[in-house]
Amino acid sequence: YKYGGHAVLMRKSACEWMDTKYFLSYFGKTVSKARGQYNSYVKEGADTCLRAFAVVRPMVRQMLLWIREAAVAEGVIAPAATVAAL
Repeated sequence: YKYGGHAVLMRKSACEWMDTKYFLSYFGKTVSKARGQYNSYVKEGADTCLRAFAVVRPMVRQMLLWIREAAVAEGVIAPAATVAAL
């Protein structure tokens, strides 16, 4: 994401107004160690998000199927409408 700041913190791009040393100081005493800790923190959050999505996805799919059934019953959509993308 272009405006998220992660690339700047990981030294993949530059941003003159972003104080990376101040931000990274929350993750470690040296910039190098802090980058590693910050990267681990981000990865852990992403892994947690993916695990949550894996749990929620089947429930969302089922809700969408129920909504589709209701729409077919009401005549809003044709019975042949596909749900393969769900």
